[in-house]
Amino acid sequence: MEMYKAEKRSYAWRNKNKLLTSYYDACTGGKTGFTKISGRTLVSSAQKNKMDLIAVTLNASDDWNDHMGMFEWGFKNFKLHPLINKGENIYEVSGDSVKSKRMKGYILEDVNYPLMATELRNMMKRFEPMYNDEETDILGNEIIYLDGQPIMEVDIFRKGSMDEESFLSQVMAIYKSVMGLI
Repeated sequence: MEMYKAEKRSYAWRNKNKLLTSYYDACTGGKTGFTKISGRTLVSSAQKNKMDLIAVTLNASDDWNDHMGMFEWGFKNFKLHPLINKGENIYEVSGDSVKSKRMKGYILEDVNYPLMATELRNMMKRFEPMYNDEETDILGNEIIYLDGQPIMEVDIFRKGSMDEESFLSQVMAIYKSVMGLI
């Protein structure tokens, strides 16, 4: 939208983000800015084929074209790949004795991740069980590695808790992500 006029105002606001208004159809949002230290700044997002990308530039004299170039490079070189499918799976969980037991676990939603074709062969998944048997709705976590480094952790829920993720689980997942623990 190039311009917006509120019902109770006599003037209109004008959108100065050219990526949104005229330059780049895939652009979904952005914010322009300026500070003395960083100069002209631009943060923008774009979406193609269900994949969202974000670009940030500081003190860039040609930021509109820089962002379009970065987006096109990203959309050309990365594709969303399914890593884990939503639904029921069977997991091996260690019990109180030496024996392990097989339990049903549930993934609440499909997990997709943007990867280059060359990165697919460097992916690995590992199930990490929770040892507090009945104290949590979470059976364990599926940890996804790229080149030996963890990039994502997905909660696996016990039967009966598959309909909705608990509030505490959501808070913990956000905390781990922000702190770089996953």
